[in-house]
Order: sequence, then C-alpha cells, then structure tokens
Amino acid sequence: MTMGAVKAMTMGDFRAMTMGAVTAMTMGDFRAMIMGDLRAMTMGEIRAMTMRDVRAMTMRDFRAMTMREVRTLTMGAVTAGTMGDFRAMNMGDFRANTMGEVRAMFMGEVRAMIMGDFRAMTM
Repeated sequence: MTMGAVKAMTMGDFRAMTMGAVTAMTMGDFRAMIMGDLRAMTMGEIRAMTMRDVRAMTMRDFRAMTMREVRTLTMGAVTAGTMGDFRAMNMGDFRANTMGEVRAMFMGEVRAMIMGDFRAMTM
C-alpha cells in the first residue's frame, strides 16, 4: 500500500473498529501467546513479514482469524523489536494493559493504541 492509500483511511474508519473487536480477544487468548512461540521465530521470519496485509484487513476479518493467525500478523508488525525485547514481554505486561489501551503491543507500529484513536500509526 502506498502512503496515499494509508492516508485515505480516515479517522472515521479507525473509529469503526469498536471495542467489541478487542474484547473478543480474551485473557485466555493472551495467555496462549507464550514466550516459546516468540522464541521459535527467527529474526529473518519476522523481517520477511510486512504491514501490508495487516493494514488491508478489516476488523471483521481480524475477528474471524484464529489466534495463531493473529499472533503471526502481530509478530510481523513488530519489526522494530529485537528478540530480547520479545523475551522481556511477560504475561504480567499483558495483564497490565486494559482492553481500551494496549500499550506498545505493536512496538512502534502503533504507539499508545487507544480504540478510536490511531493517530500514532506509522508506516
């Protein structure tokens, strides 16, 4: 996607992604993302993924995906992080995040992600 395509996604589009989509990911889903899964991915595999498919998805598509698929796309978004950063993210960090604000989940792709406010999203 070009920058023009990204800019074409207005704030109204982002606000259309409701809290229902977030709450569908339960704490059980978060606990399923264990450190072993993160360590099993090489940095080459992470770099090979781009944000293109993530940006193209609607929240309806996102909800229909399995947690394994969601986890893979999320890892693709975290291209700026090192493997050390991933290991440092323990389950306590996930619990500290409210459903309304998932802090640093995308590690630089989406900063201070708040439902209805995606102004910090970058290329």
